[in-house]
Amino acid sequence: MKKFLLSFLSMILCLFVVTACGNSEVGVSSTKSSTEKSRVYSFDSESSNEKSTQNSPIQNSKNSNTASENSSNKNSEASSESSKTESKKSNSENENLIPLTPQAEIVLNASISSTTLITDNKVENDLIILPRVSGDGLSYISWQSQNENIIDNDGVVYQTNSNQTVDLVAYFSYGEYIKKQTYSVTVLPKKQDSANITENDSRILKKITVSSVNELKSAFSSAKAGDAIILNDGNYSGFSATLSSSGTKNNPIFIIAKNPQKAIFTGSTSLKLSGDHIIVCGLSFSDGAPKEDKGCLIFNGDYSRVTNCKIYNYCDGNAYKWLSLSGKYNEVDHNVFDGKSTEGALLTVWRDDSSAQHHHIHHNVFKNYASGGGDNGFETIRIGDSKMSQSDAYCLVENNYFEACNGEVEMVSVKSGRNILRNNTFVSCEGHITFRHGKNNLAKNNVFLCNTTANSGGVRMYDGGHIVVDNYVEGQRSSSNTRGGIVVHSGVNKVTETPTINAQWTAYNCLVKNNTLVDCQQSIMFCGKYEYASKDITVINNLIYNSNIAGLRINKAFDNLLSSGNIAFAKSLYTSNSTENNMTGITLNAYSEPSRNSNNLVEKSGVGASGLLVIKENQVGNY
Repeated sequence: MKKFLLSFLSMILCLFVVTACGNSEVGVSSTKSSTEKSRVYSFDSESSNEKSTQNSPIQNSKNSNTASENSSNKNSEASSESSKTESKKSNSENENLIPLTPQAEIVLNASISSTTLITDNKVENDLIILPRVSGDGLSYISWQSQNENIIDNDGVVYQTNSNQTVDLVAYFSYGEYIKKQTYSVTVLPKKQDSANITENDSRILKKITVSSVNELKSAFSSAKAGDAIILNDGNYSGFSATLSSSGTKNNPIFIIAKNPQKAIFTGSTSLKLSGDHIIVCGLSFSDGAPKEDKGCLIFNGDYSRVTNCKIYNYCDGNAYKWLSLSGKYNEVDHNVFDGKSTEGALLTVWRDDSSAQHHHIHHNVFKNYASGGGDNGFETIRIGDSKMSQSDAYCLVENNYFEACNGEVEMVSVKSGRNILRNNTFVSCEGHITFRHGKNNLAKNNVFLCNTTANSGGVRMYDGGHIVVDNYVEGQRSSSNTRGGIVVHSGVNKVTETPTINAQWTAYNCLVKNNTLVDCQQSIMFCGKYEYASKDITVINNLIYNSNIAGLRINKAFDNLLSSGNIAFAKSLYTSNSTENNMTGITLNAYSEPSRNSNNLVEKSGVGASGLLVIKENQVGNY
């Protein structure tokens, strides 16, 4: 019996060792990075019994002290089964072989499963958003490129004339727990810019010339791939029709003004383009209003384009949009939108489901949108709505000129995820770029020349993972608790909780880096309007110049701020209505007159924004 008991105990001990070895394949990273790209993690794991560690950074993308990588077969198989997303993913791995708790493993697997890097694994532009929070919002992410000559750790893409493949390693963090995932993507060659459209386009197979509303309706009803409906000069009053046919990539359907802006739609008009591959060029709309709420131009299909058109003072007092986009891969370029005075977002991106859309809005002029008196619904551009805000649209808004767009505070209202707003110039506008709903949006290289306009500002943010980098704001004026050069919002929820979909979600794990703020009444503001303070915000290498007060306003003590390398040239840091004065990581210097570059923007080597393009109205808009 004694021998039997000894054998039995030995067997139990062996099983214990084997089990412990198996569990050690998942784990926590014990390495910490001190560089600026480290993410800060302080989620409260209230739903589990284990305690999360405050300030536990994910493995940094440029940290050379990377822990040795070991495959975790059991967990990678479970992860690959649950990760049926659009992006190709490798097997999951974990750092340092310290066991995950069951709760952490469930959360991290769900976060990986919910996170897509890019549609169809294909990178089409020279910039990609590397999301800071997972699709379900429960985990933070840090990134490391396996080849920075293709895509660097900031998401800058270096395209060539051929396809390139690169692996991007994501480190998902839930409290102190980390799991690694590799995404393999193909970088496509740089696309050629869309050309001006004329009736001599080589893709046209047949020309149909029209001079009246009736002829235009007939052409709409019979159009097919390769047809070009060419509108002679004249007034097309009260035209309303739907074009249901589709073109093809090689032979779109064209609707072209013979002489740009001289085929004029007046009265109550709406053109509904329900097919795919339709190009609308050179039309003008004035002296009337849209017949339908969605506007005078309504695109419901895919791969269509509106270019070189003009909508001018097209209002009758009713609440209508001007231009609506549904579908995917539609393009809005080189248009002029001038003189809107009524409610209804001027350009609206509709999200009928959670699909990626990839619309491209570029080289347009938006100007003279009258104030809505503080009411909602006067956005110049709106991307998505509350209902679908927790899905990713992947829209690109770039190289546009905005002037006197005063409709409301949400001048560009982003209510979806993974959108890029870059290289836009805003002149004397009362509103802001506002990340109102959705996660992981990017504002980069935008220039806000506020010219001391009342209620002006730069970028505002709610919810998680936003990146606000290399922007320039000068002459901002407002003492409101929701307006400023850069505004980080408090919210109605703890970041581990999901509030009502249209509520003000608390900002968390956002990056504010390399921005320049000059002569701003409120340069950087942490809004205290709502119950829960912003959480895990990183503020680094920003530059402030103000001959009086730097314009920092903190009305709710932030939860776990990572701040470093910020420089202010001013008499003092905080506004008189700031209730806190506890921001670290900012150096105050005596004010001196700043130097300016050839674009009359303030620059200082090593801090703030640099090399920005200031767009002039005559450089964009109609050809």
